[in-house]
Amino acid sequence: MRRDRYGTAREILGEIEQLHRDLSAYYTRLGETVSDERLRMMLDYLVQREEEQAEMIFQTLDDREHDAALNTWETSAESVSAEEVLKEVTAGADVSSVEGLTAVARRVDQRLVDYFELLVRESRLEELQRLFQNLHDYQRQLSQQMQTSVGRFQDL
Repeated sequence: MRRDRYGTAREILGEIEQLHRDLSAYYTRLGETVSDERLRMMLDYLVQREEEQAEMIFQTLDDREHDAALNTWETSAESVSAEEVLKEVTAGADVSSVEGLTAVARRVDQRLVDYFELLVRESRLEELQRLFQNLHDYQRQLSQQMQTSVGRFQDL
């Protein structure tokens, strides 16, 4: 969804941090309702992963090195509210299986990779482009790591 307002890069990253925290809460709620051990392990993994990503974004926001760039006004960036992203990625998904949950997590990853690509393209400052590119690369790396981890859950 396109923004209809200006916002700082700090606000954009704040939305992404909140998205990760909301995703963690979503996976936690799902974990409270499941009895399958493999699914519970997968949900625990996803909760930890989202919390780590939220913390990494928080540290980026707290890093004084990027203060000036983060306070730059940006336009045209999409919104990444957890409600919208979850609605988008869970449509028709069966989150009661490891495979279905993995498909949702992959869609979330791809949504974030695409979002960071958009931010790189639309950012006017080179420093922000580098910052968003680093976050893009990190998100892709996490997605690849998840593929490896999912293989372990399926081997159980």
